[in-house]
Amino acid sequence: MHLTILFDMDDTLLSNQVEVFIPAYVKSLSGFITHVPPEKLTSALLQASRQMVKKSQPAFTLEETFDSYFYPLIGFEKNQIIDWLDDFYRIEFPKLKPLTQPIPGVFEIVNTLINAGHQIVIATNPLFPATAIHQRLDWAGLNDLKKHFSLITTYETFHFSKPHPEFLTEILALLGWPDQPAILIGNSMEDDILPAEQIGLPTFHITDKDETRPIKNFHPLSSYGKHARLLEWIEQCSLYFSNHSFALDTAGLIHGLKATPLVFDTIIHHRLDDRSGNHPAEYLQEILNNDLSILNQSPVNNSSEISLSDSYDILLNNRLKLIEQIKNDKQQQLNPVKIFESDKKIIRSFLENQ
Repeated sequence: MHLTILFDMDDTLLSNQVEVFIPAYVKSLSGFITHVPPEKLTSALLQASRQMVKKSQPAFTLEETFDSYFYPLIGFEKNQIIDWLDDFYRIEFPKLKPLTQPIPGVFEIVNTLINAGHQIVIATNPLFPATAIHQRLDWAGLNDLKKHFSLITTYETFHFSKPHPEFLTEILALLGWPDQPAILIGNSMEDDILPAEQIGLPTFHITDKDETRPIKNFHPLSSYGKHARLLEWIEQCSLYFSNHSFALDTAGLIHGLKATPLVFDTIIHHRLDDRSGNHPAEYLQEILNNDLSILNQSPVNNSSEISLSDSYDILLNNRLKLIEQIKNDKQQQLNPVKIFESDKKIIRSFLENQ
């Protein structure tokens, strides 16, 4: 059974002590951007980053959230300083590489999984621009494998960060809700393991312990241990799901319903510029009218009269209302599974035609 495998990056694929790396990164950036006093830039960077982590609503990408705090705090428009930031990531950011180390055996593990037909996702916390994340993958020795990764999470395209469970459902939604079971591998209990368990994914907690055993109250497949046990554990998951079905639990379904509009926002803004696929308006309208019907509201009859951005905003607002109704549905009259399956069908149709 092929699996969708979500890998955290720092201290999972790349040895990187965040408590050392982040201060060095902040110091390097604040020293490079000479337009802004270092103390002012450092404060703005940390405040804007905290806002990305705190963000619990789906409106706006993490980049848009960061920008809305960072640039006003430093007193510059983005277009006035973006060239300096680009230069920083091109010239200075690579100098942080010595603070990290490749993890022995990681390349071989990931390469084996790719050759076995598993779908690989780099599910790193998307608080950095794509260039910083791709560079760290290179430092991990995975440059030659990047073309095989189905998705790499970055702040340009994602709306949620860790430890929000919606970060994980956003990944799965962008993949078109793959039929194969999803599992997660990470080193942080708070950022990786607990959110995945909240939506029903089996997890492997990377630790320095020799043994590996089930974790109480987690998915029955969930375990922990060193990298050396990963392939054995993944094979156990594969064999298990050959005889057992995989499905998100109720909490996972609700988080999944929140992810549906985000697929269209990401594709509208980041994938359609140079593609000639089907226009998203018809798909947005179909999902929107499904929601409006459940909410006992009149359908939208002609999406061409509404701009794409307005259609997205209407869908997002009504989807949040629908989710609240599901949460408060004591008599269980609403069926989140049925809504989710309808979403999945429409998303897959849309993605297949892009």
